[in-house]
Amino acid sequence: MNKYIYKTVLSILLLISTNTSAQIIDSTWAPISYQEKLVYIDLSEISSFTGEEIFVWTMENHSEPLIIESMEKDVYKTKTYYLLNKKLRKYSLKEVIYLDEDNNVLEDFTYDAISNDPEYRYSYPIFDGSLADLILQRCIREIESKSK
Repeated sequence: MNKYIYKTVLSILLLISTNTSAQIIDSTWAPISYQEKLVYIDLSEISSFTGEEIFVWTMENHSEPLIIESMEKDVYKTKTYYLLNKKLRKYSLKEVIYLDEDNNVLEDFTYDAISNDPEYRYSYPIFDGSLADLILQRCIREIESKSK
């Protein structure tokens, strides 16, 4: 009986790890340079956005780990899910995930805007030359290149 449980658990773990790897392969991470660091943008779904809003994941590998008091381990990677509005030039953070050096999730924060009113839906302005501006410009170039 123990061998059966062991094989079942091993099979399930193998299936999960295969599925996780497939998701990583499907992502198309493109680097952008911002303040002497690289931030990667997942362009795999960008071309599907044709309206004013763009949802996009970014990822930053920290050259020096971040030390956050409320976390037991240092942060080696941060993934951020943005909602950008091209017309209003505003954005909101939808989710931020902090990962350790083995890509284990340390903390996952989700921010859901309750309102559809643009006044409350977007938390921050997009300033020229800011990280959000670079992300928006890269997304627009990707959308335009796929629509041709």
